[in-house]
Amino acid sequence: MKKCWSSLLAIVMVLNIFTFIGGAEVQAATFISKYEAESMTKAGSYTSNISSPFTGVALYANNDLVKNSTTFATIPGKYELRVRGASSNSSAAGVSVYVGGSKKASLSFTGTTPAIQSVLFDVTGTSSQEVQLKLETDNGSNDTLIDYYELYFDSVPALSPPAPVPPTTGAFDSGVYRNLFKEFGKSDAEIDAKVNAAFQQLFYGDNDTQRIYYPVGTDMAYILDKASNDVRSEGMSYGMMIAVQLDKKAEFDRLWKWAKTYMQNTSGTQQGYFAWQVDASGNKIDTNPASDGEEYFITALLFAANRWGSGTGIYNYSTEAQTLLDRVLTPNGDQKTLFDLTQKQVVFVPYGSAAGFSDPSYHLPAFYELWALWDNNNNQFWRDAAATSREFFKKQAHSTTGLGPDYAEFDGRPNNTGNHGDFRFDAWRTIMNVAMDYHWFAKDSWQTTYADRVQNFFHGQGIGAYANQYSLSGSSLSADHSPGLVATNAVGTLAATTTKSWEFVNEFWNTSIPSGQYRYYDGCLYMMSLLHASGKFKIYKPSGGGTNPPSSDTQVPTAPTGLSSPSKSDTSISLTWNASSDNIGVTGYEIFHGTTPCGTTASTSFTCTELSPDTSYSFTVKARDAAGNVSAPSSALSVTTNVSSGSGSETIVWSDSFESGSSNWSNFSGNWSVVTDLTKVYSSGGVYDTGVSRVQSQSWSNYSYESKVKVQAVNTGNRTNLQIGIAGRLQNQNNFYIAYFNGSQSLVLAKVVNGSWTTIGSYAGNYTEDSYHTVKLSMLGTGIKVSVDGTERISTTDAQFASGTIGVFASQGTGRFDDVKISQ
Repeated sequence: MKKCWSSLLAIVMVLNIFTFIGGAEVQAATFISKYEAESMTKAGSYTSNISSPFTGVALYANNDLVKNSTTFATIPGKYELRVRGASSNSSAAGVSVYVGGSKKASLSFTGTTPAIQSVLFDVTGTSSQEVQLKLETDNGSNDTLIDYYELYFDSVPALSPPAPVPPTTGAFDSGVYRNLFKEFGKSDAEIDAKVNAAFQQLFYGDNDTQRIYYPVGTDMAYILDKASNDVRSEGMSYGMMIAVQLDKKAEFDRLWKWAKTYMQNTSGTQQGYFAWQVDASGNKIDTNPASDGEEYFITALLFAANRWGSGTGIYNYSTEAQTLLDRVLTPNGDQKTLFDLTQKQVVFVPYGSAAGFSDPSYHLPAFYELWALWDNNNNQFWRDAAATSREFFKKQAHSTTGLGPDYAEFDGRPNNTGNHGDFRFDAWRTIMNVAMDYHWFAKDSWQTTYADRVQNFFHGQGIGAYANQYSLSGSSLSADHSPGLVATNAVGTLAATTTKSWEFVNEFWNTSIPSGQYRYYDGCLYMMSLLHASGKFKIYKPSGGGTNPPSSDTQVPTAPTGLSSPSKSDTSISLTWNASSDNIGVTGYEIFHGTTPCGTTASTSFTCTELSPDTSYSFTVKARDAAGNVSAPSSALSVTTNVSSGSGSETIVWSDSFESGSSNWSNFSGNWSVVTDLTKVYSSGGVYDTGVSRVQSQSWSNYSYESKVKVQAVNTGNRTNLQIGIAGRLQNQNNFYIAYFNGSQSLVLAKVVNGSWTTIGSYAGNYTEDSYHTVKLSMLGTGIKVSVDGTERISTTDAQFASGTIGVFASQGTGRFDDVKISQ
């Protein structure tokens, strides 16, 4: 539905400013007001006025800021804010722009000459909102100088469509590929023009500043990383995938011939693999393969065979794909397989220690599903690999932010080789891989939860402002905002379910085609994401395109047997069963309590969580094969969760989320404060402090104390004495029970009597640091139990303390705590 906004636009028409785009004059913005920095409210430790190089303010340290209340007359509206500023020296000085508490951009001023930087953003809600210019990137190398900001009205944003509802049948079966841009309101002509423009610029634009595709002679070409002046198997295989999706056979064949001629190893233990890095003259720089290159080569070749038909020689696409499919599962001397044959996961590099861990962005279950159908030899392995990757995605994703690391162990834990245990450049692609898998196959409903979680995190960082690198818990590691990440986050909308997702599509639509020195990686992801978002990234099947005939496999797997429960808590029940059999192969299992889905897994065990205490549940399990055939349910198993550590049915009697500060708390020792970590949380001081804080004027006897707990930082010189945890039945700073994480990342229950510590229970859980875990300390009579993330880990008895208040404790590290609850 369209709505006339002309009367609203008249409110802010003060001064018309025009610009030229493509030779045509278009209205750019309407000036509203100018605000001098020295007249704004100052906050922070060191913010002060300056008189040179202009009359304004200087921001000297993080959290220094200036702010004022501004009226946005047209709501909703798109506005532009232009900031004039400078650095105190030749290096780049940053400032963050917040509007209404939401971060809109990170701006940067390089050099001492004043310059204007701008940000375009949407405003919703109330007309009066606070604008802040805040220093958040100070590293001691410069100061940020602010002269003024000007506010302009740009336009009334188009009304967003309702929240997306991803289909529960994937495109592989339905033949329907979603066009996110069209769903958002763009026309077919606009979409086609945008895709074509990106292809033309990236493949045939200016040699120095635009193109990544470079023809060689009459029949070859390469994709160049201009910044490092090299050619990579990643980019070559991406280029081939782009070409086959856009029906560009000539470009596809040129790239393939160059890769075969200059990149593929023809002898030695690496024979058959492609060198991941080669110079533009064809000289190999590193002969090892990069696993994602081989994966995209295989799938692009399969699509080429199915779309165009196979030729002869190196252009017999199906034979070339089959040769690679065989190679990646065949060891050769010290060169290992591209996929770990036991873990059934893609490895980082099939050589040495690099074959002992993975890269989450290399996991492509959508591709493996196709290989399971089209490989001549290893169909069941690929079915298992697809199911394993879907489970791996869950393990590598942070429980709050959804962020995953560049590198990860096979169990999902971050691998920090080369500082790649954080969310960095490789990890941008993970959400694209997950969304593609859901879009094509829709086999795991968790993928919609994941897409929402990731988009919610980045939305909270500010559309148009979020950084391109983060710790997994959400601390920014960079001030850059990159088009490649903008692009892949938009692709996440293929699996997302909230209205926020359209803001990611809109930002991607408004993002310029990458250019300049660093256009290679951003450009590749931008182009592939355009294809995903426009419904042009499709499966080309052996029938020659379009849709496949229905699967001939109609035999259902056998029902799982031997369903049992080896362990349980008050909120979770663990299940195991015997494997089902199938004429082709079982790909996974679906777990239910009653008619309610509990989850899916590729293995024969699963833990159902978020259950109610002292409640009986009837569980069944069904098996599923690659064709979508589902078995009859297993025999039902009835299991009752444990009685809660409280009085059976617990009621929350006291809670604190720290959103209103820490007035409920009193410090025995240390420096405690409320800080922002996505939400407001309670934090101890530096890693060398020992801090104890307690709730004032409260005391309980039988109760459960629950809190989110994170080991934020560790005194690495004294890790063995690390203690971060929650204290119950606290009398004073020297007498209490405490459940804490130690330097071995294990859980410990101790009692402290007159300052003397005695361990009364422990669990070696290898809990991830820099991530929140929900810790629950339950005390009923002499019984004491500790659970972490819903699973009971310690149970013992002790009569030392009968009642007391609660507290938080941190020693030899910084601890953060949130969502405190007392239940009885």
